[in-house]
Amino acid sequence: MKEDKFERSEIPGMFNGALTPVIMKLSMPILAGMVFQLLYNIVDTAFINFIDPSNPAILGGTGYVFPIIFVAIALGNGLSVGMSALVAKGIGEKDDNIIYKTAESGLFIALIISIIMYIFGYGFSKQIIISLGATGDYFTYGHDYFVYILPIAGFMFFGNVLAGILQGEGLMNKFMKFMIIGTVINIILDPIFIFNEIDLKFISIPTLGLGVKGAAIATVIGQAVSFLYLVSIFLRKQTLVTIEWKFSHVTPSIMSRIIKIGFPQSFGQLIMSAAFLVMNRIATHIDPMIVTSSSLVGRMEQLVYMPIFAIAAATITIVGQNLGRNNLDRVEKTWKTSMLISSLIVFVIAALYFIFAQYIYGAFKQSDIVTNYAIAQTRVIMPFTMLSVIVIITRSVYQAIGYPIAGLIITSLRFFVVVIPAMILYVYVFDLGFYGMLYGHITSILTTALVAWIWMKSSMKKLKNGTLKTLK
Repeated sequence: MKEDKFERSEIPGMFNGALTPVIMKLSMPILAGMVFQLLYNIVDTAFINFIDPSNPAILGGTGYVFPIIFVAIALGNGLSVGMSALVAKGIGEKDDNIIYKTAESGLFIALIISIIMYIFGYGFSKQIIISLGATGDYFTYGHDYFVYILPIAGFMFFGNVLAGILQGEGLMNKFMKFMIIGTVINIILDPIFIFNEIDLKFISIPTLGLGVKGAAIATVIGQAVSFLYLVSIFLRKQTLVTIEWKFSHVTPSIMSRIIKIGFPQSFGQLIMSAAFLVMNRIATHIDPMIVTSSSLVGRMEQLVYMPIFAIAAATITIVGQNLGRNNLDRVEKTWKTSMLISSLIVFVIAALYFIFAQYIYGAFKQSDIVTNYAIAQTRVIMPFTMLSVIVIITRSVYQAIGYPIAGLIITSLRFFVVVIPAMILYVYVFDLGFYGMLYGHITSILTTALVAWIWMKSSMKKLKNGTLKTLK
């Protein structure tokens, strides 16, 4: 009976045969979901700006809340990574203990984090927004947005636990629907909740007119519906991992594994956030226009990196399940194949950006100085983007095999330990200005990619001979 259960849920090609088809099959739904979420970010920002384009405090006030949202996203991603890695390995091992107790253990962690965030969020809401630097109208709009967006935390944390299970099992189509449902609902509800009326030329439809509060409420409703969709999947028994909603299934050892695997990912994202703050200060010292151009380039770079992140997510599932099955040669092959596929995709997209940079950034109608900075940044750094593939895919493999501290160290090297000192050296010592920042990025990419490659080659040898100390 046990054998039938696991074999029935097995993804074709997971444990044998060509890897490229299964990597693409698992990553494409995730990529589609990411594209929809990027669309939401653009549309939501536009709707908030349309409340009153002449009042910068409206959009700026909501911007002050982003660091808190980023912390919540980082914690949620950590939960998702921890769940997916643990579930994937458990399925490969055919471990009933994982199948029956992982969900409740993850949900209990989400409950604790949600309670803490609600207590501090609502108890110290004004102090939090003030500490982030908001004053005057910026404080008013920022606080309104924060208070009404805060309920999203619970749906986000609980949703990431369930979504992590889907990812670990390889149920990527359901994972994609989860990502898309909330986005579509949010986009539909935004104008209804934000504006006083919707003008369709032939008729004006009165709406709620809640401004930034409405934008927050629409986002919360979208996430709530997405979460309910996830719950329905488990209620209909469409997964191998089950939820019995029993407190007795909450297991400290499983909770510990989820935290140890997933939360280094969260900490890595927080390190990235801190690094960007330092980089912005360096850029402001050179020319504040660089901050604007970097923001512009960062938005466009998402289209380069999204395919890598989608393949990285698929890699966690494939590596985890094959590790559980002790199929170690396929684990190593997955690492190399994922990097090869990602590199080919990135090469094509990066080449297009390199060639058409002046037309892409020219379309944004920014000042010539900002546009020229953006073009230069793209053309200097894009040729090295393929090396970022090594860093991202290697980090995912480390998460999947239960050695997340290596992934955290690699992230720290890339976004703080190397890049910040390199920028300081090039900008302040060698006086290279704007190009010193770019050379700092390149130095960081080259160094981290080399470290990641050498370290993973060594780790694979240790994994095969049983000397790599991974989380059990």
